[in-house]
Amino acid sequence: MIRNERFKLVKRFPYGPDEFYDLSSDPQEEVNLIDAKQYQAEIKTLYQKMIAWFNRYADPAIDGTREAVSGSGQLKLAGAKGDGQNVYRPIKQHMFE
Repeated sequence: MIRNERFKLVKRFPYGPDEFYDLSSDPQEEVNLIDAKQYQAEIKTLYQKMIAWFNRYADPAIDGTREAVSGSGQLKLAGAKGDGQNVYRPIKQHMFE
C-alpha cells in the first residue's frame, strides 16, 4: 500500500484485486476507482514509487510479491523464509476466531 495526501493505492501481488481511492472525496474508502480512466496516470505514478521503495528497502528473502496472497492475514514470513508453506490465514479460520 502507498498513499499521499489525496490518494491511496493498494496492490495485491501478483493477482489482485487492487484498490485505489481518492481520499479527498471518499475518506471512508468506499468507492474503488482502480479502473477509472481519469486516475490511471496517478495510479501509475504511485505504483512506480511503491516499486522503487521495495527495490531499495525490501529483503528479497522475505519478499511475498511473487506469492499468491490469499485469505485474510499473514501468519508467518513470506518468500524463501516461509519454507514453501502457506503463510496466509484461510478466510474461514479468521471469520470464526
